[in-house]
Amino acid sequence: MLVALTVDVEDPDQPGHGSPDEVATIVAAMDGAGIRATFFIQGRWVAANPDAAAAIGASGHLVGNHSYFHADTRFLTSEGVREDVTRGHKEIETALGVDARPWYRLPYGAGAESPRINRQLRSLGYRHVGWDVDVHDYAMTDASALVPAVEQALAERERAGATHAIVLLHSWPPVTAAAMPELCRFVHERCEGAVTVDQVPDHGAVPTVSPLVGRARNLTRRTSNPSAAHPA
Repeated sequence: MLVALTVDVEDPDQPGHGSPDEVATIVAAMDGAGIRATFFIQGRWVAANPDAAAAIGASGHLVGNHSYFHADTRFLTSEGVREDVTRGHKEIETALGVDARPWYRLPYGAGAESPRINRQLRSLGYRHVGWDVDVHDYAMTDASALVPAVEQALAERERAGATHAIVLLHSWPPVTAAAMPELCRFVHERCEGAVTVDQVPDHGAVPTVSPLVGRARNLTRRTSNPSAAHPA
């Protein structure tokens, strides 16, 4: 199986995480292994860390836009969507010297199924890139668990007949940076090779199920049934 490693480079969801040093560790591991990956970079993160962002572009990785604010796009007006996308685009262009179009990843994948949001992305020269494999690296506390989780998920994809997989990772969890050298070795030794999303059939046009959907459904269920929130 051919594997597209994708990294969402963004402000961390948890306090005390997300040092630019972790991004440098990820990039160094990939460069040392000769792996070219796809980095979806948040504009506000670029503005705060221009040197770390520039290093991603200098290493020759494929770069995509990951919005400016990392807000749930479904709750933005049309003007808000335009601002979020274009501000992210400009920050990437300024710091990295690259045009991130057409590669865009919606924050949380939220809105990927929305015709309105997809029309707006297309009008700005972008398209959402989803993922096939999400091992929830942001919730892991043990770096040694990441590669086995990826291996299991890829095996399931392969059993389903897939020839390619897009793996979702994040820049800020400490386990991701710590596990990256091992993950790169795994891709070299156990997979057919590494690709970027432009080399994947349909360029990442895969169904995206945002983790926010599950949270929203759970919240709705608890609101409609208060006893469910406090089991006996």
